[in-house]
Amino acid sequence: METTRRRVLAGLGGLVGATSAGGASGLLAACAGPAAGGSNGSKPTTALKTDVTVPFLQTTGQAEQGMVNQVVEKWKVAHPKGPQVEFVVATGDVVEKFSTMLAGGTPPALVSMDSTQGVRFADQGEMTALDDYIKRDKYDVADYIPVSLDQYRWKGKLYALL
Repeated sequence: METTRRRVLAGLGGLVGATSAGGASGLLAACAGPAAGGSNGSKPTTALKTDVTVPFLQTTGQAEQGMVNQVVEKWKVAHPKGPQVEFVVATGDVVEKFSTMLAGGTPPALVSMDSTQGVRFADQGEMTALDDYIKRDKYDVADYIPVSLDQYRWKGKLYALL
């Protein structure tokens, strides 16, 4: 099976973009496909950024962590020079850990949390909506079940893919 950004994102579960545009775009830009036409009329290819490490805050059990590790290992085989994923595992309350990371100025690029938990952060502007990146990268969300996307919308903006 081919490793694609859709499979990586789907395998990582419900991902929510964190604080800055650099947060959510770090993974999406690093995984971007061909860019739209170049200045000379050609279609340049956007290469993967190899100097990127994407901090990912998650809470998982052993079964879920095993699945995430399998997806990450497949990614590393397909892209040995990067980008890399740094897992930050919240052993307690993910909202508390995320709040602490925000307050400390070290928010993760991605966080996995329940849609009801993420609303507060989206409402406070602590999350980056994915809509502009989906449009820019022409990322096809047709394979996603609409209700699974809708649960991660807040005020008309999409904050996660599940």
